Amino acid sequence: MNGKREAHETEGRETAPVERAAETNPAGAGAPQGGAPSGSQPDRDEAGRAEAGNAAGADQPEDAAPRAPEAGEGAAGDDAETDRDEEAGDADVAALKARVAELEREVAALKAQAQEAHERFLRARADLENARKRFEREKQDALTFGALRLVERLLPVLDNFERAMEASRATDNVEALMKGVEMVHRQLDQALRQEGLEPIEALGKPFDPNVHEAVMQAESSDHPPGTVIEELQKGYTFKGRLVRPTMVKVSK
Repeated sequence: MNGKREAHETEGRETAPVERAAETNPAGAGAPQGGAPSGSQPDRDEAGRAEAGNAAGADQPEDAAPRAPEAGEGAAGDDAETDRDEEAGDADVAALKARVAELEREVAALKAQAQEAHERFLRARADLENARKRFEREKQDALTFGALRLVERLLPVLDNFERAMEASRATDNVEALMKGVEMVHRQLDQALRQEGLEPIEALGKPFDPNVHEAVMQAESSDHPPGTVIEELQKGYTFKGRLVRPTMVKVSK
């Protein structure tokens, strides 16, 4: 279609000068006034130049002429570009959806980890509370049963005291009474030692302010100064801890 239109336009350009020349000097017209003959030399030269120009224009390649776009060609290009834009937009939306799904999975995993950590914390707190209660109970049991054990060991001492008192009422034998008292003393001392109670030895030893308490001083020719020469009240330690110091008299 374009070739036919261009050929038609070329043919029109070739015939247009000839027609204009014919109109200027129509065939059979008489010579103009002044006696100039029809088809004079100037007219022929002008017509020759026009034909040469038309021939030169016809020899030019078709690509030199501007090409007008066919009907619908611009609309088709716009539609193709729109389709490409839509495809790119769809790809971006799909990528965003995939990223959102990935983030949602990560959030779900983090929530599960947080829930598990919270449950472990609750179990650990419950275990700690149970351990504390158990420790308090065992501590109280230790105090209770520790005292019970001491009481059990002192019961024979109490029994012997009662027997000694009954014997003293039934007889006037002081020697027998003293033996009973000494036996009770030994049992009591043994029971207390088994629990960790130890007497502090002080007589004849140098004065030690950590375990001795000097309440009196006296001259002594048998002991050097600063020596315990008499125990006024026995002191004790319980499992290495001072219960009370020994009250002593010290030489000077």
